[in-house]
Amino acid sequence: MTASAVLAETARFALNNPLIDACFDQPDFEGTPRLAYVVGSTRRSGSTYLSSLLAATGVLGVPTEYLKSSGPNKDLLARAGHDPEDRSVEGYAAALIRLRTTPNGVFGLHAHFDQFAVGLRHHLFGRLLPVPRFIHIRRRDLLGQAISLIHARQTDQWTSLGKGGGAPTYDGKAIREALHGLIQQNANWDLYFAEAGVEPFFLFYEDLVADPERLVAGICAFLGVEWDGRFAQPRAPLERQSDPVKQQWRERFLAERRGG
Repeated sequence: MTASAVLAETARFALNNPLIDACFDQPDFEGTPRLAYVVGSTRRSGSTYLSSLLAATGVLGVPTEYLKSSGPNKDLLARAGHDPEDRSVEGYAAALIRLRTTPNGVFGLHAHFDQFAVGLRHHLFGRLLPVPRFIHIRRRDLLGQAISLIHARQTDQWTSLGKGGGAPTYDGKAIREALHGLIQQNANWDLYFAEAGVEPFFLFYEDLVADPERLVAGICAFLGVEWDGRFAQPRAPLERQSDPVKQQWRERFLAERRGG
């Protein structure tokens, strides 16, 4: 199945975080994964789309935002047999490893830098999971990313599956602050990689959209994971989010910056 067919499939998914859905659960895994990796990202970088493709290979775990500040997904943990009274990092990690590691022993995690820092503080890697490899995704169009971020915050629509709410309102100051924030978050990743001596698999969202199969195959080769080129798992029917409002915001923002 091609990546375009992946996007065309429909199913019942949890809004704004489709990879939490039960159809992505894996057979019970016992022991420690042989490989862990992190999709390192910034918000609105195309990282959820990338994660959905990696999960669909059937051999790269189910990378999603397990370290979100809103806390663990209760339905997912219940399906993993997690004791709701166990609030330890060890218990949470064990439940995720059991339910979200593919049979070949690969566990994936998707995290923005602030979320990844939580995992570092709790010594998630090395103690509970193998020291991870990294896939790092960015957007060349940082202004478009900042505009998309403000639009998502205003509408609460973070994926094409979300319902959203209310009409977004142009806010040049918020867009500029978001732009500065994204640049800082990219710098945080760069600093971490440099200090940790990490060489990630680096890709741009724009290239992923242009040729997703090639980049997914490249990631598999980078991680040393065999993949037959087929998307075998359930697919999240995510679509690229674009609309005339964002283009209008771009034109207005640029005109203001030029003093026009």
